[in-house]
Amino acid sequence: MYLLGVIKYLSVNKIIFWMSTIIVSFTFNNGYTQELNKTAIINADFPGYTVTRTKAPIIIDGKIDEEDWKLADEVELVDNLKDGKPRLKTTIRFLWDNEYLYAAFYCEDPDAWTIYTKEDEPVWYAESVELLIDPDGNGFNYYALEIAPNNVKFDAYSLAHHDGKRQYLVDWDFLGLKSAIYCKGDSFEKGTKDEYWTAEIALWFPDFWDVSNIPPEDGDMWRLNAYRQERERLKVDREEHPEAMFVAFSPTESHFHVPSKFGKIIFKK
Repeated sequence: MYLLGVIKYLSVNKIIFWMSTIIVSFTFNNGYTQELNKTAIINADFPGYTVTRTKAPIIIDGKIDEEDWKLADEVELVDNLKDGKPRLKTTIRFLWDNEYLYAAFYCEDPDAWTIYTKEDEPVWYAESVELLIDPDGNGFNYYALEIAPNNVKFDAYSLAHHDGKRQYLVDWDFLGLKSAIYCKGDSFEKGTKDEYWTAEIALWFPDFWDVSNIPPEDGDMWRLNAYRQERERLKVDREEHPEAMFVAFSPTESHFHVPSKFGKIIFKK
C-alpha cells in the first residue's frame, strides 16, 4: 500500500513537472515570438499614429469638442481597395489615459442611415465605422467593434484556426465600453438630409486580456485598424455594390479582416 502511494505520488509530480515545463516553454517561446514580431512591425512600412495622453476628462457624448481632441492628430482614412481620393471625408483620432483608449471618427455623410436597432446585429450591411484591435500584434486573435450611426454596436472576439479560417465569438462583449454618436442633420433614417456624423468611443483597458501593461507604458505599441463603410443601399449577400465606399487607416486591399496589414499605434506620455 505504501509502495503504491509512492508510485502514485511520483507519477502525479512527474505529470505536474512536464506540464509546468510545457507551459513555461510555451510562454517563453510565445513571448519571444511576439517580441520578434513587434520588432519587425516597428520597422515595417505600416501607417502609424502616436497616441497622446489627455490633460482633462473626456466626456463621451459624440461631439468630440474637448480641447484634447482639438490637439490630437487627425488622420484621413483612405480607400481600402484602390488608389484615389474617397468621395466622402472620414477621419480618425486617438487619445488615452490610465483607464481608456479613446477613438473619435468624423464621417462626412449627406444621408447617414441604418436599419439596425439591436446589439450584435450585422450593422455592416448598412453604414458603420469599425475598429479591429490586436494589442499583442500576433495576428491570431483580435477584438472587433462596429458602430452604426444610431450607436447600435456589434462586438466580437476573433480567433484564427490552424487552417487559417477564423471564428468570431459574438457572445464576447466589451464590458467597460462607452460610446456616443452625434449627427448634424435630420435623422438616421434613409432619405433624410444630413451633413456629417461623429462617433466617440472609450475602450476600457482591462477588457484587453492579452496586453503586457495596463495602463500602457510610454512607447508601448499595438496593432490596430480603423474603417468606415458607406452604403447607399442595404447589402445583400453575393450582390455587387460598386457604389459603396470602404475606407481604412491602413489599407488591406481586400476585406477588412487582414491583421497582417493593420496599422500601429504608439502610446506617448
